[in-house]
Parts: sequence; structure tokens; C-alpha cells
Amino acid sequence: MRADNSSHLREAARRKHEECLRRVTAAIREADRLHQPVTIQGVAKAARVSPSWIYTQPEIYEALRARRAQGDRQASGRVPKVETAGRASQQKRIELLASRLKETTQDNHRLRSELAVVHAELRRLRQLQPRHTVSSEQRGNLG
Repeated sequence: MRADNSSHLREAARRKHEECLRRVTAAIREADRLHQPVTIQGVAKAARVSPSWIYTQPEIYEALRARRAQGDRQASGRVPKVETAGRASQQKRIELLASRLKETTQDNHRLRSELAVVHAELRRLRQLQPRHTVSSEQRGNLG
């Protein structure tokens, strides 16, 4: 059985997520500095992230939505940070991650079952295949 190397993947994902948050934060600050409208599409493009990713980040999405409601020129300059995310947004993220974990676990069990069926079928097919043996006459003709 293979060693569990998932900790490296989790760490890489965490670093990538933090880098995306830094780029989004910088894009929002730059738009504020230039007095440009702060929109999800604009921030996503400037930060080189997917707009759909922004929708899955409650603290960023709520801050951008609040800015649109207030008007871009009246924005307070507050930029969301992971450390200052409210309890509600953290709870939303936890619930989202819990549901994703449950789905992934279910998919994992289903795929393992399907793989076991495929392996059993392969073993059965190998047993049914005729074995090719070389007779002593054929061996003599080869040499």
C-alpha cells in the first residue's frame, strides 16, 4: 500500500489559497487607489483568479457585494483578510468544506468498489484465457 502523501498536497493547496487571497487583496487596494470600480469580474481578472472562486470565498464576496451596495467611491477601504473573517463566514466555509468532504468520501468509496469489481473481472478473464505452451516440436523448429 502506498504512503499517505496528502499532507504535502494540503500544504500546497493552503499556500496557493493564501497567495490567491493576497493577489485579490492587492487588486482591491489597487482599484481603490486608482478610484476604479471594484467588481468581482475586475478583481478576478486583476488577481488572476476565477470569478467563481471569489463566489466561494464568503469574506471576499461579502466585502465586494457590500462595496457595490455602498457605491465604489464611498468604499471604506476595508480589505477582507482571512484572519479577520467573521464567525458567520468561517461557519459557511466550514459547512461548505464538510459537505465537500462528505461528497469526496462517498465518491472515494464508490470508486474503490468499482475498482474492486474491475480487478475481479480482470482476474476472471485471465483465468479463462488459454495458456499458450510451446511443444517440443515447435521448440525444435525455432532453433
